[in-house]
Amino acid sequence: MSARGGSASGGKKIIVVCIIIFAVFGIALASQASTAHISSISPTSVLPGETVVTVLGSGFGDVEGESVVFFGLYDWSMDVTYWSDTKIIALAPEGLYYYPGRDYTVAVSVCVNAFTCTPSNRADFRVKPQITDFYPKTAKAGDRVDLTGKDFGYDTGFVTINGRSAELTYWGNESVSFLVPDTYSGDINLTSNHGREATVVSLDIQGFGAEPASEPASVSFLANEKSLVKSIDWNLARRLQGNILLQVEENGEGWYVYPDDLSKYYLGRPADAFAVMRELGLGATHDFITSYTIYPSHVVGKILLDVEDSGKAYYIYPKDKKAYYLGRPADAFAVMRELGLGITNKDIRKIQVWEVN
Repeated sequence: MSARGGSASGGKKIIVVCIIIFAVFGIALASQASTAHISSISPTSVLPGETVVTVLGSGFGDVEGESVVFFGLYDWSMDVTYWSDTKIIALAPEGLYYYPGRDYTVAVSVCVNAFTCTPSNRADFRVKPQITDFYPKTAKAGDRVDLTGKDFGYDTGFVTINGRSAELTYWGNESVSFLVPDTYSGDINLTSNHGREATVVSLDIQGFGAEPASEPASVSFLANEKSLVKSIDWNLARRLQGNILLQVEENGEGWYVYPDDLSKYYLGRPADAFAVMRELGLGATHDFITSYTIYPSHVVGKILLDVEDSGKAYYIYPKDKKAYYLGRPADAFAVMRELGLGITNKDIRKIQVWEVN
């Protein structure tokens, strides 16, 4: 009896010890499994070594300690200027570059306790192209200008001066060449294939002089159109929501009637069309976008952004309820105008004008 009793007592001790060990081990596992969470970052487009970025979220830890924040493959911690459990402020590191095939984005990940790092979710944002130099500094219409820099992208984008498109003769990730269009001296604007706008440099163009004192055509055109909207016909705006309208009595100017506010947005240049697409787009999962041929009514007329596939954009055309891919800025501009619906000045000026930020 005593032998059996002793064995039972020892068994209880073993069980108790095992429970304690399991409990402690379980707490350690739970602690290791817990991760930081990033809810947002701003701004979402950066220049390496220049842009200060704010990361908001939770679970970062009250002090930086052994925690680290990664910007792409770079340990960002040495550039941190503020750290709390819900906010990190840091300078985007030098040497940062986009990853080919990743839609020119980099990812921020926060690891709490670098020795047992369980990364947080990713928050993607873009690296701006940078023009570091150009030659010649003075040119005339038809001359070739060579830009040098980095992160222009390997797919061809476009260059404009004072809103006029320049003919490209070469496009590479670190150099771009173009022919000067007939225009006055002004800023060289480079936009990548994926809509990333580069730093701006100014070119002196002989024979045309400085920019005239009057407003750019797009600005004065918008101001004039706003002044011509005397009263709003909300029923007309509702009937046309989600459509792209072309002013057939003017010069075929394009407008997009945004379903959420029933306002019209100007699609002047490819860059304007791309900005409207990005600012007014609705995030959707890849599964949702690929599950339909004919889309449900609540997304008809909207621009869907595939949040799981580099933010690829699709316009759901109200007439056939099908998706049309909006690739590069020039492609988006072309598709939007091809699907446009002609409208008279009298009718289009019954819909209020609005602009994206």
